Amino acid sequence: MQKVAEAWAAKLEDETLAVHGRRVAQVFRDYGFRTSEALVAENAKIHNMEQKLAERDLVSDLQMMGLTELNRRLLSRTEQIEQTMGKRNEEKSDVVVGELKAAREKLDGHYRAFITYLNAVQELQPEESLSKAAQYYNADLAKIDLQYQQSRKKGGLPDQTGTALSTDE
Repeated sequence: MQKVAEAWAAKLEDETLAVHGRRVAQVFRDYGFRTSEALVAENAKIHNMEQKLAERDLVSDLQMMGLTELNRRLLSRTEQIEQTMGKRNEEKSDVVVGELKAAREKLDGHYRAFITYLNAVQELQPEESLSKAAQYYNADLAKIDLQYQQSRKKGGLPDQTGTALSTDE
């Protein structure tokens, strides 16, 4: 469509016909349309351009140039791409987020169980090396808790367990 509109604007000697091409070509220039862009960006521009092309003057220009069928097909393909991309993003985001969340919860559970075990052993049989390890992991756990609390302040999800870990030795 862009090439046809530019050809009408530049090559037609009849000024009354060339004006139709200039108006349609101007829409492509206004949006900086390039076919070398990423599919999502290109599709978004086409969607916005379609809203502009739906104006009364431009619809008559498209009809005069014989581009109404091409414009209809372009709009149809744009909608199909938008639906496909939305579906793909929805499917991928659900899977990745769900898997990541489950793995993180499992890792956190194992880490908390290890800290609990380490603290219990330290209480039963205090040793210097065990004490240093317990201090290190308790400090690490305190950092994790602090980061978690800070993320909750920024809009993160509340703690589902409702329990606070003790960072005492």
